[in-house]
Amino acid sequence: MRKHRSLLWLSLSAQCLFSCGSSLYLDKPSDTNLAFWITEKVSTYGFQLSNCTYLPGMFGGSMYLDGRYEAIKNDAGTLSEPEVHVVYTVTAYPDYAYGGQYVTRIDITDPEIYVYGLTFLSSEREVSATMKKLGFTLSSTSSWKKNNCTFSFGEKGISINAFVSNKYGIQF
Repeated sequence: MRKHRSLLWLSLSAQCLFSCGSSLYLDKPSDTNLAFWITEKVSTYGFQLSNCTYLPGMFGGSMYLDGRYEAIKNDAGTLSEPEVHVVYTVTAYPDYAYGGQYVTRIDITDPEIYVYGLTFLSSEREVSATMKKLGFTLSSTSSWKKNNCTFSFGEKGISINAFVSNKYGIQF
């Protein structure tokens, strides 16, 4: 009997671990033309293969300009993103103390980029219908939340964020 209880406890613990952990991630949909997806585990090598450009200046993570765009070089030689762009932010996830490299933010200002078949030019009605159908909940005027991720649709772009905790108070 003791052996059966141990197996049952182990089985239930594993189920909770996997189901609870999955609420922190979103599967990449087929109806997007992004090279990388929010909460996707990545490597610097993967960004290099996609011809992404490293954008210096971030503490606690790294920013990469999607390979479809050319970085702007200022007078000091520092690189930044052009007005129309996709920028991926890579940090540890789900907590800064855990390490690893995950896409935890995506900023999109290119109207040709779509997420769940939507662009930032999509109507509020289209966004609402699509996000509700996909199980997202409206968290503020134009922000939709699911699995620890927030999608915000604005006049000039889409911002996708995964909340990263900092339970040990790491300072960058």
